[in-house]
Amino acid sequence: MSAEALVLLGYQLARPHRDYAAAMEAFRRAIGTGHPHWALAGQRGLAYVLEQQGDLDGARAIYQQMMDAADAGEAAQALVSLGELLESQGDVVGAKAVYRRVLDSTAANWAAHGLTNLVNLLEREGDLDGAQAAYSKAMETRNRDAPYALVVIGQLLEARGDTAGARAAFEQAADAGCELADYLLAEL
Repeated sequence: MSAEALVLLGYQLARPHRDYAAAMEAFRRAIGTGHPHWALAGQRGLAYVLEQQGDLDGARAIYQQMMDAADAGEAAQALVSLGELLESQGDVVGAKAVYRRVLDSTAANWAAHGLTNLVNLLEREGDLDGAQAAYSKAMETRNRDAPYALVVIGQLLEARGDTAGARAAFEQAADAGCELADYLLAEL
């Protein structure tokens, strides 16, 4: 069986059937193929199963190994997954550090996902300075979700009573094509 088929089988066994033992075996076999992409996908699947079974330390260890992967997309996805795992465990400092690290990724989809997770976390903390720094980094790396960071900045400014600042942030986000900003401007 090919590495790709093993990974797909692993997810089929894990998700709808919750046959974690068989899923882990399929993922381990995919990893054992050494395929440049599918072995990493097998690692990600194995981490997913471990997370579902409550072995968060095991999942974290796999994500950390994957961060050094040669494939930028797999490494970035591992970073996002690790950040989400850390955040779910209450390690906000660790999650923010990991999300900031993914912003430098050349894998645009995962860099965008990391930015969204980061600014949502910063919004929950009320961290305007952190959100502004994340936006600056997103603009520097041409992250496609940079306008969303402006929306969060606008919401934080509005919560602080800075309606003019919020309006400016929402207008800038709307000008960049963010539909959510149009809605928030109308509500302001």
